[in-house]
Amino acid sequence: MSKLRPLDRTIRARGKPRAFTFAAISPRRDARPPRHKYMRLVALENGTPIGEVHCRESAVYIGSRSDCDIRLSDERVADQQIVVYPSGDRGWMVQSLVDSDDVRINESTPDGAQPLVGGDRITLFDYVILAHEEQGDASAAQPVGRTNVARMTQFVKFQLPPGSTIKKTTEPVTSERAQMQAVGKAAVGLCRCETPEQFIDAALRAMLE
Repeated sequence: MSKLRPLDRTIRARGKPRAFTFAAISPRRDARPPRHKYMRLVALENGTPIGEVHCRESAVYIGSRSDCDIRLSDERVADQQIVVYPSGDRGWMVQSLVDSDDVRINESTPDGAQPLVGGDRITLFDYVILAHEEQGDASAAQPVGRTNVARMTQFVKFQLPPGSTIKKTTEPVTSERAQMQAVGKAAVGLCRCETPEQFIDAALRAMLE
């Protein structure tokens, strides 16, 4: 077998030799990756965080309507007041959907759509939305759950039983003596059941006590 030179080779096509050259491929100078691929928006009311949303590949709406990604329950806020959307190589854009001076970006009133980068502040009445850049690969990105005011309000409406203890996922779970006694009493009652009906009835009674 003849040794091939690195930049050109000879092949046979239809019985005749044909020579061609492998040209070195270099990226175009203007083919630069986007400055950021994802954006995380954190909403604050009077300095207190009230929700956040991860911007991936679709538009994010901010307003008072229940289906907005960031819902601001305020009668001064329009149904859809602000939109943040991806714009290819330009990165993320932000635009006010209402013709008013209530929306300010970095202390200036936006004139149409403008780029949104990490560190930008969107101000609307008593609310501030902070933009944070997030690096990542769109093809390997996993869906990230988002939190908004509507979901937080729904969570608060759910009342836990009296005596319940709320802990973070990183905190150890401990039980008081009274709680352990209640669990033991329920276990003894369940062990005495002879039929599925009795077991279900005893379990429901233990849960309601």
